[in-house]
Amino acid sequence: MTTSHYYINALEEHILNHIAQEKYQRILIMNCGDGKLARCIRENIEYRPYLVGVESDALLANEAQNYMDQVICASPERALRCSLKKFDCCIYLDIQNTLHNPLALLDRLLKKLKKKGTLFFIF
Repeated sequence: MTTSHYYINALEEHILNHIAQEKYQRILIMNCGDGKLARCIRENIEYRPYLVGVESDALLANEAQNYMDQVICASPERALRCSLKKFDCCIYLDIQNTLHNPLALLDRLLKKLKKKGTLFFIF
């Protein structure tokens, strides 16, 4: 188990409670891996938000499709250039391993969030 997965486990309950409380309809999960967090959302949230994942590893992206409505197999930078509807919430997992140009990426990411959207960064 990697360090990042340890932190995801420690924060899962907080993230799930926040999602359930805010009733987000569209959630973007950056670096979604095999869909572990999406699966947790599906199994623990009473309503069904639309989940979009971004994962650069094709094998992991394929596995994540079991739990998400849409998976984009691309780098975070490339995925954020895609034409996507705005999201209520974005969860960016394992951020420290993927940022090449953090300010440009943050700018693109904020443009994908609705006006009162929520952004979680998980290091």
